Formats: sequence, structure tokens, C-alpha cells
Amino acid sequence: MSGFGGTIKLTGEKEYLNALKTIRQSLRETASSLSAISSSFKNNASDMDTTRQAASKLKDVLKKQSDDANSLRSSYEKMQNIFENNRKEIEKLQRSYESARKELEKIEKVPTTT
Repeated sequence: MSGFGGTIKLTGEKEYLNALKTIRQSLRETASSLSAISSSFKNNASDMDTTRQAASKLKDVLKKQSDDANSLRSSYEKMQNIFENNRKEIEKLQRSYESARKELEKIEKVPTTT
């Protein structure tokens, strides 16, 4: 028996093959992206733990700074009170000085008999 063969040419075969080629390339790129994302998620597990530890340390530092700021605020208020008391005492001493100076001027104006 002799062989018999033929070829069937479909319209749009070239476009069909190009579409298949594009789909295969797109699937390869998607697989590559998924692999990178999967790897990224695996690596992020330790990164998230590191981030949590860093956040905890930062929280502790923030708490200490807040405590220090409150301590400074308290010290500032105490110093303000001391300065206010000193200002009042200075005003009182100035009035006393002015009174004594005026009294001394009066005494100096009194004629002395010698």
C-alpha cells in the first residue's frame, strides 16, 4: 500500500500560532512572578519578626522618652514656681530698700545741731 497524505491549511493559522506563543510567554512570566512572590513571602516571615522586635524596641524607647519629657516638664514647673517666688521676694526687698533709702534721705535732711 502506498502512502497517502495531505496538508490542510487553515485560515488564520499564523495568528493562532502567534497567540499561542504570546500565551505561553505570558504564562512563563506569570509563573516567574508567582515564584518571586512566593519566595518573598517566605523571606518576609523572618522580616516580620524582625519588624515586630524593632517596633517593640521603638515602643520602649518612646515610653522612656515620654517619661523623661514628663520629668522635665515637672522640673520646669518647679523652677517656674521658684523663679516666681524669687521675683516676689526681690520686689519685696526693692520696696524695703526704697523705703529705707527714703527714710535715710529724710534723716539726712534734718539739720544736725553740733
